[in-house]
Amino acid sequence: MWGSPAAVKTPILDPAHGLSMSRAAKLACYLIPGLVALITFVVFSPALRNGFVNWDDFETIVANQNFRGFTWSHLRWMFTTFHLGHYQPLSWLTFSLDYLLWGVEPFGYHLTNILFHSANAVLFYFLTRRLLAIAAPISNAVVLHLAAGFAALIFAIHPLRVESVAWATERRDVLSGFFLLLTVLSYLKAVGPETKKTSWGRWIAVTVILYVLSLLSKASGITLPMVLVVLDVYPLRRLGDGVGKWFGAEARRVWLEKLPFFIAAVITGAVALTAQQKAGALVSTETHDLGGRIVQSLYGVTFYMVKTLLPTDLAPLYEIPVDSHLLHPRFILAAIVFLLFSVGFFAVRRRWPAGLACWVVYLLLLMPVSGVAQSGLQMVADRYSYLSCMVWAILLAAALPRFWWLGSNAIVRSVGAVLLIGIPLFALFGLGVLTWRQTEIWRDSERLWSHALAVSPSGMAHLHVGRFIAQRGDLAEAEKHLRRAVEFNPKNDVFQSNLALVLARRGNLAEATEHFRRALEINPDDPATLNNMGITLAQQGKLDEAILHFHRSLEIKPNDASGHTNMANLLLDQGDVDGATKHLRVAIEIDPADADNHNSLAIISAKRGNLAEAIEYLRRVVELKPGDAAAANNLAITLAKQGRLDEAAQRFESALRIDPNFAEAHAGLARVLATQKKPEEAMRHYQEALRILKSQKKTEASRDAK
Repeated sequence: MWGSPAAVKTPILDPAHGLSMSRAAKLACYLIPGLVALITFVVFSPALRNGFVNWDDFETIVANQNFRGFTWSHLRWMFTTFHLGHYQPLSWLTFSLDYLLWGVEPFGYHLTNILFHSANAVLFYFLTRRLLAIAAPISNAVVLHLAAGFAALIFAIHPLRVESVAWATERRDVLSGFFLLLTVLSYLKAVGPETKKTSWGRWIAVTVILYVLSLLSKASGITLPMVLVVLDVYPLRRLGDGVGKWFGAEARRVWLEKLPFFIAAVITGAVALTAQQKAGALVSTETHDLGGRIVQSLYGVTFYMVKTLLPTDLAPLYEIPVDSHLLHPRFILAAIVFLLFSVGFFAVRRRWPAGLACWVVYLLLLMPVSGVAQSGLQMVADRYSYLSCMVWAILLAAALPRFWWLGSNAIVRSVGAVLLIGIPLFALFGLGVLTWRQTEIWRDSERLWSHALAVSPSGMAHLHVGRFIAQRGDLAEAEKHLRRAVEFNPKNDVFQSNLALVLARRGNLAEATEHFRRALEINPDDPATLNNMGITLAQQGKLDEAILHFHRSLEIKPNDASGHTNMANLLLDQGDVDGATKHLRVAIEIDPADADNHNSLAIISAKRGNLAEAIEYLRRVVELKPGDAAAANNLAITLAKQGRLDEAAQRFESALRIDPNFAEAHAGLARVLATQKKPEEAMRHYQEALRILKSQKKTEASRDAK
């Protein structure tokens, strides 16, 4: 594809080497794509041992019940949801299939990602082979297969692909890529010389359908119609070379066939923007102005080129720096690189049209993720290179056959053959090792974010590391990381609210309140922050202000069970039992599995003398917490108060089976047995209760003495 047809000379391989051209080509046709798939799968196989990570995996898969089935309600959710800012119904369908096969076992989800990526490697092999054959026919078919195989592996086992494959949530990348590659292959078939005019329409229809399937997986392919136009210019040469070739009668058909692709792209783009807005992920122009977006776009163009050549220090997040402005040296350098490549490719477009074609395709494929419509904190992301960097693999593959045509001298030709095989093998081995290691970094959340903090420090990396440390109980060290996160970006409400949570846990309620206020100034409608602010205010005795925050939280998110629970607990502290009861019942309707809310309602019912209602709530608590001795004991006490002594005795015995040293349960059972006229059994349990209480007092006294 990417050289002049005049460069093609007599192939080196001939029947004298013991294998006819046709047999060698046929063997390569079957062997190389199989090897491409196998090598890709093996290189990414460490991902099969990986778990889920706290980078959307839990919200997407682990805690999400909505995709787990194929009922009408499940399907309706998949085709209407904008979950986490994406419209991806086809990706949800594959997740649903994974759930039916594997449940919530990470192995199955990673396996599907790897299989799709391996399939993409094979599809890319066929695409590269087709494009090379169109642009610069190589008479040696074996060399053509080898060059295409090299391109496929350069794309497939490059470390930049790891994020799209090893991250379970990013299924949308490999799935949309699968259908997009099929789309381009189908398009080349539709417009190829071997396709009759009578079947052209059917092939175009198939191509449009495949394109729509790609868009239903992820909207990253919305610029494909323009990519197809570039292919029409070069290497297909259906457009260009004069005004007539751009707007003449023949060109009109070329433009009209793009119409359904453009329609699908425009609709998908509008839906994608709506999804981002609904999720609150779309960054406003006030937060990230036009200058910042231009800087980001230019930086991204250079970043992916550099990381393609030097794929080291890859991280899950490259956060937008606070000092991102047009005059920053790194962005000036990025702009210079962009201009040099653009001017250079344009200058040599006549002698080397492939260079300009690849450059334009690269820019077009990057456009949707360039920051023009920015969502999230990332300046760039490894996953954004999944489609765009395919062009560099094709250009490298196009250069390989030239080593065969270095001259007629046998020694020179032998050197060319060694270079053709040796250099790619060395490069692929190095890429494979780097990719294997990068895949292992995604083993779990702690390893992922610790690596991110080491190679690309960011507020988000400090946030996640701080969370892990806080979970282990080292709140002082967690506070240090969260303060660093806030230093990276004081305008991030998530950083502010997480620091506030740790400060509150450390008892620094005044400073925690201040950081919660800052978080709410940035994002006043976040129900979680409003809730946590309410709790912190209540702990300081500022009950009226706390209630205002709880009310605001429930206005924004009325189906938040924890919000209703917090409001109920605060109303109980104020003596408003009726108001608390109302909120507790709403909380139970939203989350019937919350045992604490059932227990709170049981206590309220018992205090009001409604023992029958209290017993029903307590039965539910025991069902939800079958291993909780205190729950069984509370139910037994209430049953005894109602005079249901036999069942009360059974519940006390259940509590003692869970915890034989539960003194209160021994005493309660003794009282029931005494009422049942069983003095010997009652005495035995009284004595056991006294023994346990004495033992506990001795232990406490010994601890106090130390």
